[in-house]
Amino acid sequence: EQPDRRREVATVVGLWTVLLMAVSALFYAGGLRGTMARVLPAGASAGGIRSLVAELGSEENYRRQYHLALQLASFGEGAVEPLVGFLEGEAVNLRVVAAEALEVLRSPRSVPALCAALSDSVENVRYRSSIALNAIGAPEGEEALLVLLDDPESHIRMEALNGLAALGNDTVLDTAREFLIAEEHWTRSGALGALGTLGSSAALPLVEGCLS
Repeated sequence: EQPDRRREVATVVGLWTVLLMAVSALFYAGGLRGTMARVLPAGASAGGIRSLVAELGSEENYRRQYHLALQLASFGEGAVEPLVGFLEGEAVNLRVVAAEALEVLRSPRSVPALCAALSDSVENVRYRSSIALNAIGAPEGEEALLVLLDDPESHIRMEALNGLAALGNDTVLDTAREFLIAEEHWTRSGALGALGTLGSSAALPLVEGCLS
């Protein structure tokens, strides 16, 4: 029959709120190690980073690599250097998960490495690196994204288009014009989305041409 008083209701709701927030922090904020990284002193955090780097370097399962990389990213700026090391390494899967973790971390310090990764021979590395670079939104990545507009993969060109539009680069007008006559409807709609992000009145004729 309880709780039946306002104070009791507030107490029960508060306890469940704290409990669910704690569980969410463990599962979605880098796990126990990520949570501890925010409360432990710097020396202990450095030890946690070294432990994760060693574990990630020896892990072969992609799903496990991905979760370890996210845990590493939860350590903040201290994780930038090791993640960049994986991004520049030999293992393809580690390059991919490193780019994904750097997207979550969003540190400007990773921009040069991400720009370099846009010329990687592996499609998924280029794609994930472009997403990470766009998440950071650094103007320093503009030149590298311009080169990516000539990538052989259309979804990578689209990601570069979106990134340049967010940076206010009018170059996207020419590329969007090409995308708007593509056969795939998702390519056409993606180009319109990029033009909306650009927000330039020069894009109005292109948008109006698609109303029919």
